[in-house]
Amino acid sequence: WFKSRRIKWEYEPRTFYFSGVKHGTVSYTPDFWLPVKKLWIEVKGYLKPSDKTRIRRFLKHYPKEFTKLQAIVGSPSTAAAKFYKELGVPIYAYYNNLNKEFKDKIKHWE
Repeated sequence: WFKSRRIKWEYEPRTFYFSGVKHGTVSYTPDFWLPVKKLWIEVKGYLKPSDKTRIRRFLKHYPKEFTKLQAIVGSPSTAAAKFYKELGVPIYAYYNNLNKEFKDKIKHWE
């Protein structure tokens, strides 16, 4: 989708490690980096408890990078959408809308 929109992107280019955390969720790797827009994009369908921990720790340990985080979630009514909104993470797009619009237009959509 990024490529079809001519948006430069990198897939999982960086892992953020949480200093002092020895067990459980010790790092976070955002799905995409959009270098021109300077945004991290996280694509999230189902939100596991460890995913929530990962995002909260990202906020705590990397607050400046956290401000660059946006999410792609299924729809506005998902638990993921509500969670990100509670933390002030903007929703970049809704996957269900993208799927409807592009599944027949972009080869190998999934």
